[in-house]
Amino acid sequence: MKTYLATRQFWAGAVERAGRAATWTFVAALGVPGVGDAIGVDVRPLGWRDALTVAAGVALTSVAASVVAGKASGPSGSPSLVNDRPAEQTTPAPVTPLR
Repeated sequence: MKTYLATRQFWAGAVERAGRAATWTFVAALGVPGVGDAIGVDVRPLGWRDALTVAAGVALTSVAASVVAGKASGPSGSPSLVNDRPAEQTTPAPVTPLR
């Protein structure tokens, strides 16, 4: 019996989630030019090295969360706490036209 940590499906999902989280964090840490001025808040962006450091920390945290989610209550083989798999499709009953 394979453990969920030994499946390709689990790691593909975990890496995808970690990559998205790191990307969002990196972009946010760099700051978007003009956003602070537009909303009237003094936003000081990080340098790219600091932004990478923060993004790497978020990616590691995401992988750790996936490991915990897979063990805790997520669907079998998934790094998610919720059932993110689509439900099986059922064929609807035929519609009878009104006359």
